[in-house]
Amino acid sequence: MKKYAIVLIAGIIMWLSGCGAPHKYINSNMIDYPLLVGVAMTAEKTTYPKNVTTIDVVWKNDTDLELVFGEAYRLEKKVNGKWKEIKTWMSPSVFISIAYDVPPHSQRKHTYDLRGYYYLGLGAGQYRIATRFSHGMAPGDVDVYALYAEFIVK
Repeated sequence: MKKYAIVLIAGIIMWLSGCGAPHKYINSNMIDYPLLVGVAMTAEKTTYPKNVTTIDVVWKNDTDLELVFGEAYRLEKKVNGKWKEIKTWMSPSVFISIAYDVPPHSQRKHTYDLRGYYYLGLGAGQYRIATRFSHGMAPGDVDVYALYAEFIVK
């Protein structure tokens, strides 16, 4: 009886996590954050193969502000003309708690690890990395913004 209960619980967990199912998309809440003029993130390549495991991007800060970002990101795919977040086994997002800075009027290269999305694989299509960053470090004085880097998988 215990064996059946364990199998049933494992099956429910797999069903809830979407393991083995086609890509599931969820609406992204990144639209709740504004963009900041003078800050950009671009993928170093425009096109990647389906087996890509990392995406190198360049953060460019053309403002007088010190920017801070972390490892947290979401992978989105354009489906029927709209950006949809790809659910991962580590949803709602993939991240390590660490902070990187981008000083005023500078650039910084950063690598995003896509392996959290590989239980389903990446199909051909238009993708983007969606992330957030902030400036201002005084308590109660932190502004948060969204940033995107688009790329194509063939």
